[in-house]
Amino acid sequence: MDAEGQVLTDASTLSQTVMRQAIEGADQFLVTDTLSAEGNVPQSILAHNIHKIICIPLRQMRETRRGESAENWASRVFGVLYLESRFQPELVSDVDHELMRTIAREAAALVDNAQLAAIEDQARQHQEELQIAARIQQGLMAMQIPAFPFAEVQAHSVACSAVGGDFFDVVAGDDTLNVALVDVSGKGISAAILAATLQGMLYVQLQTNQSLEAIAAATNRYLCNKDVGKYATMLLLRLHEDGILEYINCGHIQPRICSGTEVVRLETANLPVGLFGDAEYTAGVTTLHPGWRVILVSDGFTEAENDQGDFFGEERLDSAVVCSDLQRVLGNMVTYCAGHPASDDCTIVQVSYSGHPNS
Repeated sequence: MDAEGQVLTDASTLSQTVMRQAIEGADQFLVTDTLSAEGNVPQSILAHNIHKIICIPLRQMRETRRGESAENWASRVFGVLYLESRFQPELVSDVDHELMRTIAREAAALVDNAQLAAIEDQARQHQEELQIAARIQQGLMAMQIPAFPFAEVQAHSVACSAVGGDFFDVVAGDDTLNVALVDVSGKGISAAILAATLQGMLYVQLQTNQSLEAIAAATNRYLCNKDVGKYATMLLLRLHEDGILEYINCGHIQPRICSGTEVVRLETANLPVGLFGDAEYTAGVTTLHPGWRVILVSDGFTEAENDQGDFFGEERLDSAVVCSDLQRVLGNMVTYCAGHPASDDCTIVQVSYSGHPNS
């Protein structure tokens, strides 16, 4: 602006040399007498009869570190106040010095506060969007687990953040009970978006009774062809009325079968989906008897840590799932962690087989 407060559009008199010296120097401001300045003085300055230049760098409001390099000092500058005078240069008094220091501090603080306000506003908008995303995901995950005459399903899922990459689904087929448990790599919004996409894909395929191998292969091709940069571990179960259990494990924690106090891990396993487009998938088959249970968990369960950084682990999971009360199983894990904050989403699903209704 000029002395009357009008915005200047002509920057021909601005001295890049002076601004560079002010930015790279360690002083709070730089006063230059153009008539005695070292080096070549731009002709534009002489032509406009500029006698004095005051350049005040606006730096981030933090204390100077001892031995801070010139590069770091210069990088703290986010602007300058640049003043020109056509009056004959006079000696700068102590009062002038203090005035310019005050201007530098106050101007930097004003800009800094404005930037902080903008950052806080962006953070608030981001939090609102995250809450909306969380409500959408909770709506997708919320379901009324279907009633089956030959089995009962219980499940519980906790996200370590507002949105997560774990999900489970229970789908009724033609005389079958279908369960999906998926853990998308990563956390947050990106994992939640992919989880919602995969949930829709799996729901349609399970409802139409496609083979588990075909479902896994199709999901794998989709992730690889889209090149989303993520993969997922996945468990699919299909329980028939007569107790025949088909399952396919794609890089997930092994499912457990509990019969009384005995716990057996289902070992047939495959690669996670989304890593290799030509991967082949093989399902396993076993038979359940009335009273037997199948337990599925995500790795957030086995990798839950206590204060010493030790995992809950596979062995403790085997001991915990002997109990058929899902809340007690969860309680064992929570007690072990002793309030240590969860670092991953945690999901557990239990399928209890009661037997063929006509037997």
